[in-house]
Amino acid sequence: MGAMKTPGVYIVEKNAFPNSVVEVATAVPAFIGHTETADNRNTPLLNKPWRISSLAEYDQYFGGPPKPVFSIRAETADDGPSDFKALTEAGNADSKKGFMVEQLAGKEGGSFGLYYGMRHFFQNNGGACYVVSVGNYKQDFDVDKFKGGITELLKEQEPTMLVIPEAVRLEREACKDLQEAMLSHCGYAMKNRFAILDVYDGAKPILGDGSPIVQFRDGLGINFLDFAAAYYPWLETTVVGEKELSFDNLDQTGRSLLQKLMRIELGIPTDAAALAVAKQQLKDLNTEIEKLSENALRNEAIGSAKAQFLAQQAATVRKSDDAKGKTDEEIKALIEAAQTAALATARQAYVDKAKLDAEKAGKTAEEATQAATDAGTLWDGSDGYMIAAEDLKIAVKSRADLLDKTLIRISPVYKAAMTAARRQLNVLPPSPAMAGIYTMVDNTRGVWKAPANVSVAGVVRPTVAVSAAQQEDLNVNPQGKSINAIRAFIGEGVLVWGARTLDGNSLDWRYVNVRRTMIMLEESCRLAAKALVFEPNVANTWVTIKSMITNFLTSVWKRGGLMGAVPEDAFSVHVGLGETMTPDDILEGILRVTVLVAMVRPAEFIEITFQQQMPKS
Repeated sequence: MGAMKTPGVYIVEKNAFPNSVVEVATAVPAFIGHTETADNRNTPLLNKPWRISSLAEYDQYFGGPPKPVFSIRAETADDGPSDFKALTEAGNADSKKGFMVEQLAGKEGGSFGLYYGMRHFFQNNGGACYVVSVGNYKQDFDVDKFKGGITELLKEQEPTMLVIPEAVRLEREACKDLQEAMLSHCGYAMKNRFAILDVYDGAKPILGDGSPIVQFRDGLGINFLDFAAAYYPWLETTVVGEKELSFDNLDQTGRSLLQKLMRIELGIPTDAAALAVAKQQLKDLNTEIEKLSENALRNEAIGSAKAQFLAQQAATVRKSDDAKGKTDEEIKALIEAAQTAALATARQAYVDKAKLDAEKAGKTAEEATQAATDAGTLWDGSDGYMIAAEDLKIAVKSRADLLDKTLIRISPVYKAAMTAARRQLNVLPPSPAMAGIYTMVDNTRGVWKAPANVSVAGVVRPTVAVSAAQQEDLNVNPQGKSINAIRAFIGEGVLVWGARTLDGNSLDWRYVNVRRTMIMLEESCRLAAKALVFEPNVANTWVTIKSMITNFLTSVWKRGGLMGAVPEDAFSVHVGLGETMTPDDILEGILRVTVLVAMVRPAEFIEITFQQQMPKS
């Protein structure tokens, strides 16, 4: 307060309480990978970290899934169990041949994993996260692009986890290089992030020197292992549904072979002359059947086209500026108006085109008018949506869907091939699901609870059944590098059965929850202490910062985040001249605070001892 120079009453306000430490968010993963698009209302989002909180937002900014492409070939002696069997060309039911369905590699095969990983993340209760798009589905995998995405995250403060599901889609050496870059980013550049890694070839079993576990450990190095955890094996999921694949996902070789196999299966001749005769016979015999079924097929196609036509209009409205800030009811009204207007516009365009075509063909004015009237009559019939859908290129898909449904019903070979393709797509690395589990555990129990003994959602089974004996080496290894197992238990489902960082031999940083809790404490205190930068380095400031941190740690202890029966056993905060600072430190402008915390560690091994005693009564 300044000098009092005139008589009167002066009010002096003093801050009685210190600033509070606000607990930082602990479950905000950053995902890096390829997306269909990267656009925010014509503003490019390529290589720009973008915050989203739902899969709908992901679709809005980054588009949909890739289009995977599969091929089909005859099995060889080196293959495992065949994906499906089919009759041979001779049609001998006793002589069956196995076939393999294989996804093409790289961009040609659409083998991009981020979209499906994001689905699995949100299935496992994921929430707010960042996405960095490093390219679209027309570009090849490039480790330098992924590293560039990591560099972009240096500008963001909020992310606390780093996940790159597509790292395992690279070549082995490139994957190792990228995972080491992830460790360096988390443990060296930022020091406040945790990486979740996947084991390369993690769908393969643990066998000898070629084991994916041995190769993963040999390739990773030893730096910053306490800032990451790895999970094994990969998972058979339910992320990709039955209706998401069709014959359209087969390459030309695969289609040709599948057509050949289906003709054999259905008893259709394969040579041209016999096929022509069979076609004519089929046409003659089934004319009446076709007439009876035509209406049903057409109505099903129209219904599908109608649903997609309306959905297209609804999606356009939701993405428009008009929908911003509107209630659900208001958006619903906008959608209905847009659907009505779009259908009316399409009808008028169809009628006008019929009249124009008639005029170009040299018809009289009366004939052109009649053509327009006929077009309107046709439109107003049940085919209106089908015609509108043609303009939007939707009806083609409707008819393809109808053909796909028919083939699945009549051909077990076709169904088996599609099932095998879908099963391959559904084999996913576990890191996105684990990011969702970290989020769920943090939000329900706290970051100090180990993210283990928790069910994994959207999973049929692990690709490899890990036994207790096999997990011994995963969990405890002479070189450290613990790898957490995901195991299936009878009556319990698929559980995460490990909570160790890669630095498994460290008593300080062995457990995931210990490292992540310390990151949370450090970041929370660091951000709160910024308010005291340039304050006088005197006892008042020391008391303020000590009170601030003590109050924060007390609240964490009360919620079970620190060990100890009383706060004094859980933590201690030290600051002051002669205690943490020397006179030279004060002259240098350095304020040193020492915080000791007793971290909560999981009960990883529970030993219950039984012994017999003498009868007492």
